[in-house]
Amino acid sequence: MTLRRLLSLIVAGSIAPAAAKEPPVPTDPSRVIARFACDDKYATAATCDEATWRQATLLDPTSGPDLLLHQDGGPSGAVWNGDAPLFLFVHASTGVVSLGGVKLAGTTAGAWRWFRVPRAQWARALRGDSREPYRKAIVRVGQQALGELWFAEGE
Repeated sequence: MTLRRLLSLIVAGSIAPAAAKEPPVPTDPSRVIARFACDDKYATAATCDEATWRQATLLDPTSGPDLLLHQDGGPSGAVWNGDAPLFLFVHASTGVVSLGGVKLAGTTAGAWRWFRVPRAQWARALRGDSREPYRKAIVRVGQQALGELWFAEGE
């Protein structure tokens, strides 16, 4: 190979456009990620463009907050007073997903499937337990419980 050809390959390679970033494939097909619309527990149609947020989030749903990790400011990490729609993200091959015993209808987008759960629906799924300072809803894939959403209400 001539020096001129080698230099042309180096230059061409260094200025060639980068390949489009592929969305990551979930490494754990049984994992569920739960997030509020626009990652804002008070999001409304006036404050949140859900379609734009969802498209960006589908690039990597694991990159933002996950309500199933219980890292919020309420008791034991529960969410205080949230009222925005919830979005659940799972691997596209995941079986039936349910919240509080109610099967959810989802949409597949590439390697992911997402579910929009309006506030009224997730609020109905919450159950109290006198031993806990919050109410919870169990997220299941098939019969297997994969996480709990914890919500505390108050001032």
